[in-house]
Amino acid sequence: MRSIEGHVMLKVVAPRRQAELTGYSVRWDRITVHGRLIAPGLPPSHFTAEAVPRTMGSIVPIRPEWQGDRFTFDVPLAAMSAGAKTGHLWDLRLRRGRTKVKIGRRLTDVRYPGKVFRTPFRTVALPNGTLLRVHAHVSGAGRAAVSCTIIPTPEDRTR
Repeated sequence: MRSIEGHVMLKVVAPRRQAELTGYSVRWDRITVHGRLIAPGLPPSHFTAEAVPRTMGSIVPIRPEWQGDRFTFDVPLAAMSAGAKTGHLWDLRLRRGRTKVKIGRRLTDVRYPGKVFRTPFRTVALPNGTLLRVHAHVSGAGRAAVSCTIIPTPEDRTR
């Protein structure tokens, strides 16, 4: 924009706080999320992670491991599937007090992230023997999400 005197004026603002997903590690017993915090304004270690259900349910807190501005955490599949009868979809985010930062893939030129950043559905065995069908993916809006459904055992089907 121009000033009254005709000089060019440039407004500079700090970047918006974001949590960028750098990748998933999907294994047979866990899902690990890797990311980085951009423009934290605070030391990154003050942030915790959480899994937030898109429908009913309670938020599951997660303690991430920090290396500078980069974070890593295992998705708490056992806590997310406890007491569930059907499949649930969970969003992942960072939190410090009232500040909530959604984890996602936004710093990219990809127009449809849900179609480009594809991950497989996987069957995961929990320590208690429960089998889950999980899908860690990037939603169409670019958010990190995990869906998990309990696979019923033959004993469950006869009840």
